[in-house]
Amino acid sequence: MKKGSGKVAIYQKDSSDGELTDKTTKAFFSGDNSYNRVEMKEFMDKVHLVKIDCELDNMKVASRFVRWTCSNLIEEIENIIDSEKEIKHSQITNKVEKMLEKPEHIAKFIGSLPQKADASLLEYPLGLLIQSGSTFTPNRLNVQSDQNKLTAETIYINACGKYRDMNVMASRTLLVNPDETQKQTYIIANEALEVLMKNLVVGEPVKKAYSATKEFLKSKDAQLAGKTHTNFGFGVSNIKIH
Repeated sequence: MKKGSGKVAIYQKDSSDGELTDKTTKAFFSGDNSYNRVEMKEFMDKVHLVKIDCELDNMKVASRFVRWTCSNLIEEIENIIDSEKEIKHSQITNKVEKMLEKPEHIAKFIGSLPQKADASLLEYPLGLLIQSGSTFTPNRLNVQSDQNKLTAETIYINACGKYRDMNVMASRTLLVNPDETQKQTYIIANEALEVLMKNLVVGEPVKKAYSATKEFLKSKDAQLAGKTHTNFGFGVSNIKIH
């Protein structure tokens, strides 16, 4: 190898992950053959900020797929509560997941899309999730619907859908027969969501949307605003699930 005069971009790691990496790193960055080392992450973060038209189209299909899935989950939950049946969380999610395998169900969804889509490319990279009662583990990627039966209290649902190379995730908390304080808090949270979405403007920093939403919450309920996290949401549209 000739003396290095250029740059080599790498992903910096806290520790070695094998002999091949060690040998490659030594060849590029030691002795007379040393190249200038450039961190790759910053560059790739900028690349991922840009979505081409086909990625945007795929993301829209994935988003509508998740919305369709959530609607089916909520419909199943409402029917169970109204009929006072005792059904396990896992049974509900399994039933909705299997709709993807039934042509009559998925054809109706595909027909509702404004653009063409291939039903065979729709999938759930993570199992659908329902939790209810007093024990919750929200915003965790490795949680599965358990064998507990649905209770008509607080219900948490999560759905992750994928179309081609785009993943979309959505969560929702359902309150059954809430008291007045819970109802008002839920209304404010939904209004805050509308403020957040309205302020998500292409070309503008996401921080602006967060700040506008936080100020809205302060104007409605200062105590509630003090309990908000440092971000809204926990996912990115093109996270790869392996």
